[in-house]
Amino acid sequence: MTHSIPISLTVNAPPTPDFTLSASPASLTINQGASGTSTITITRTGGFTSSVALSASAGLPAGVTASFNPASATGNSSVLTLTVPSATPTGSSTVTITGTGGGLTKTTTIALTVAGGGGGTGGVTVTPVINASGPWFSEEALRLDNPGGAITALSVTLTVQRTTGVGFNGQYNTVGGQILQSNTVAATTITYQFTLAAGQTLTGANRLFAAQMTGSGTVHPTSGDTYTVTYTTGGVSFTQTGHF
Repeated sequence: MTHSIPISLTVNAPPTPDFTLSASPASLTINQGASGTSTITITRTGGFTSSVALSASAGLPAGVTASFNPASATGNSSVLTLTVPSATPTGSSTVTITGTGGGLTKTTTIALTVAGGGGGTGGVTVTPVINASGPWFSEEALRLDNPGGAITALSVTLTVQRTTGVGFNGQYNTVGGQILQSNTVAATTITYQFTLAAGQTLTGANRLFAAQMTGSGTVHPTSGDTYTVTYTTGGVSFTQTGHF
C-alpha cells in the first residue's frame, strides 16, 4: 500500500545584511574650551558583520574636532568626542555622523549647542580643605559639591610634595565602594588617585576625597600640593585644577 500527504513549502530569500546608526545622547551642549561625548550605536541586521568606518561628515562648527573610539568599529558601538576650542563662536548646529561599511553608507545626527563660559564647571564646585596640619600628621582633602545633574565619570588626583619627613599614611573618601582608590609613592611626591567605577554615577554635596600623610616633627607646607579633578556631567567633560 502507498499513502501520501502534502507539505506546504515556502522558500524565502536570504535576509539582506544591513545596519543603522543612532546617537545617545542625540543632543549635546558643550561650553567653549570643553568637550562632550556621545555613544554611536551600530544596530546590525541580516548577518551584517563588516567593520563600520565612522566620521563627522558635516555640520561641525569652526574649530570643533570629532574623534571616534574606535574609528572603525567591528562591534556595536563607538564613543564620539567633540572638542570645542575656546574661540569657537556660540550657537547651534546639526552634526551629521556617517558610517560606511560593507558597501553601505548610513547616517545619524547630533544637535550640538556651543555655549559660552570658557569651559565652565557644569555646576560642580571643588574646594580644597586642610583637615589637619601638624608636625606628625596631616590631612588634605577635596570637597566636591554637585547639586545638579549626575556625574558619570570622575577622576580626582591629589599630588603631595614629599617635604622633610613626609610619608604616605592613608587615603579615604566619603562616597563609598563606587570610588576606586590607589596611590603612588615616588622620591619627591605622593600621588593619591580616586576614580568613579565604570557604570556608576555620583550626585550630592560634601563628598570628600582625602590624602593622609605622616611627619617627623616638621609641619608640612601645603602650598606646593596640587589637585586635578576631571569629570563628565550632562555629556560634557570638565577639568578643575588648583593647589592647597
